[in-house]
Amino acid sequence: MLHLHSKKKSELNQDYAKRILQLEGIAVEGMVRASLSYTNDVFKINLKGKEHFLKFFTDQWNNKNAGDSEIEIMKILNSNGIPAPRVVFFRKSKEGRNYCLMEGLPGNPMMDMLNKNTPISDRVIDESLSILKIFSEIKGRFGFFSHDPRIHITYDNYFDFINDVVIDSLIRLNKRGHEIHNLVSLIKSWKRKESHREFSFCHNDFTPKHILTDGNSITGIIDYEWSAFGNSVLDYVRWLTALAQHKIPYKNLSKIYLGMPSGSAEIIPYYAARVFILEAAWPHKAVEQPYYSDIRLSLAKMILDKGEVSLDDLLWQGKTGIIGEIK
Repeated sequence: MLHLHSKKKSELNQDYAKRILQLEGIAVEGMVRASLSYTNDVFKINLKGKEHFLKFFTDQWNNKNAGDSEIEIMKILNSNGIPAPRVVFFRKSKEGRNYCLMEGLPGNPMMDMLNKNTPISDRVIDESLSILKIFSEIKGRFGFFSHDPRIHITYDNYFDFINDVVIDSLIRLNKRGHEIHNLVSLIKSWKRKESHREFSFCHNDFTPKHILTDGNSITGIIDYEWSAFGNSVLDYVRWLTALAQHKIPYKNLSKIYLGMPSGSAEIIPYYAARVFILEAAWPHKAVEQPYYSDIRLSLAKMILDKGEVSLDDLLWQGKTGIIGEIK
């Protein structure tokens, strides 16, 4: 089994980012840190009156190709009409971390609207389904972790890798004192039912914080560091359960549920359980109630034991203390 945490990512400061841009011959009109994540450091800059982002890829896995797949993914998505960031340049560093400069996209994260209880338009929901459909039609076999030589040795595909991530998460949750039931054996058993081998593109974190909108329509999809090729059902389930934690009209949540790929009903429970297990392992700061992880784990067990999943199972309405009335 592969463990994600090989070493701590080095954090880069603003002065270092400015020096990189100076080496590129770029005059910075203004710079602020845009985000600091488990994998990357991102700085927002103003370049000739237009917003750009300087992104440094992780150095956790001691490889020289970090960012390769993410750059390739954004190019492929742009060619398929997806509003992904356009890459200005990508550089591999011999001593530091690989980095790229990207043009900014219009709009703001949908999460900003949800945090202000601003309604999400029906059009945005429809556009999200159109984007997920395009994702499902893009076929391939590379992903974020394809640069890691251990993947080529241990795994035939990203599907097997992410399955082990789920099992590793259960083991860590158990060490924290959470009841993991018989989920390890259930996940292993359900994995055998997954016979889908024509992999489609998956964002793998298709959530409101990565969807940009101007309030009326979707203006961009960002952050592809966890993207890979697998079963597109995962993105649908992740999107639906992420929206369910906010006051989204039931009719729109139902539209997403009914919009899942045809013929996928048999395997949806497996992917739903994976989503809930990972949410239990890495709960968002807004939902870190003491009981949140245990409820998510119990829900994953119930779904796998039952062998099917309804819309209400995915929404888990009224059981977490965070969803509230959504109808």
